[in-house]
Amino acid sequence: MLAIMQRHVDSFRLEGMLQATTTTADAGRLLVEGEEYGHADDADAGVDATRIAYEDLYASLVFVICVYVSGRAVRRILHMPPLVGEILAGVLLGPNLAGYVPHPISFVTLGEMGLILLLLEAGVNVDLTTLRLVGGRGLIVAIIGSMMPISIGFGISRALGVDLSGSIAAGACFGPTSAGIAMSTLKRACMLESAVGQLVICAAVIDDMIALVVLSQLNALVGYTSTASIVIPIASALAFLVFGGTIAVRVMPSLLDRYYFAYFDLENHGAAGVALMFLFLIGMMPATYYARASYLMGAFLSGLSFCGREDVRIRYASQFKRLLQWLMRMFFAASIGFQVPIGDFGNGRVVGIGFLYALSFGGKFAVGFLAPNFHKCRRFGGAHLRDCLITGCSMAAEAEFAFVVAVFGKDKNLFSESLYASIIFAIVLSEIFAPLALQLTLSYWTGKVKGRLAEEVSRDTELPMTDRIDRPSEVTNPEEQE
Repeated sequence: MLAIMQRHVDSFRLEGMLQATTTTADAGRLLVEGEEYGHADDADAGVDATRIAYEDLYASLVFVICVYVSGRAVRRILHMPPLVGEILAGVLLGPNLAGYVPHPISFVTLGEMGLILLLLEAGVNVDLTTLRLVGGRGLIVAIIGSMMPISIGFGISRALGVDLSGSIAAGACFGPTSAGIAMSTLKRACMLESAVGQLVICAAVIDDMIALVVLSQLNALVGYTSTASIVIPIASALAFLVFGGTIAVRVMPSLLDRYYFAYFDLENHGAAGVALMFLFLIGMMPATYYARASYLMGAFLSGLSFCGREDVRIRYASQFKRLLQWLMRMFFAASIGFQVPIGDFGNGRVVGIGFLYALSFGGKFAVGFLAPNFHKCRRFGGAHLRDCLITGCSMAAEAEFAFVVAVFGKDKNLFSESLYASIIFAIVLSEIFAPLALQLTLSYWTGKVKGRLAEEVSRDTELPMTDRIDRPSEVTNPEEQE
């Protein structure tokens, strides 16, 4: 009886396999003949929107692989930050040169999602003690770091004969600072949670809000404007920065401990915190956006509300580390690389004026020397000099928001197409050479510390055991300890 039942089961399985094979073959035949299997007579636009052609799928896969390989090759062969190779891949394969990438806006969207998750992580990783130390100085660095390059860009534009409105718009392109570039480089060097890393985060987020306020004020240069359109963005940005930051740091931790985490087991606090953080993100992004502040500030404040919880930080990092890496690759390749009008860079005048505009970033670099002396060592020497250079190089990298300001100026005819290309050329220079200078600075000081430690170890091994135990440490200067 069991043998008969087994033969029936095997016969049923074979019949099912044959039916599945026939169905798959019919599907393949219909696809080859140009019909969509299962929807041959369905012309509904909503259904069509969910389909993708094989050619587009293949091109998208090739693009993602090229972005990854370019970043790795630039890091291993040229010893430059991977983002340089990722931006280069986006420039070469993007819509302004090869036009190989299908649906570019989709990749730009992925990149912007990566930037949001990165700022969320930056908020979670904030050290409150360090934030209190750098908060006021971060505001000063952000304001001066925006105003100085804007003023230099304005002066260069006026010297080139650009009218007043065009000069203001051109100068405004050099104000934003890229939080993504600076934070990505500092994170790889394990300095994102250091005092100088927190200073850069604070300054970059505030800088983004300043850039949004400046863009809103550019509307006053074209068409009708009102007092509300000028005042609201400024008041909203200050309100979210001051009151939102204070509530996130001083009020939310105690409220969450009492009314939220108390209802979960201790081992589930990390997962519960991450879930609530994303609910905050969903609410804070539209709140800041429609209040005419920056939605990136909403992402940062959402993470900042959980900055005191190590379990939430560990859970977020473990769940989103790899995803964030890939989304940031799309940010550099698409959100930045696709914006570059590479075809216009063959004009010598465009390139020359672009190099001239690059002088604006000297103002951003100089603001790095406002960094506090966290290590109480000799000013502008040793560890303090390192922090100044790190801050300056981090601030010198232009944000993707600079492209938004430049496109706005071009679309509103505030400056010419050729001047727009020169401005973009200068922005691209900052996004390539600023992170390179930052990485070289980090590598130099890392090598210096390793050499000093190796020297200490070699001296210790040459001494008898008793001398090694009794000899006091020679590294007593805070600068040497750093």
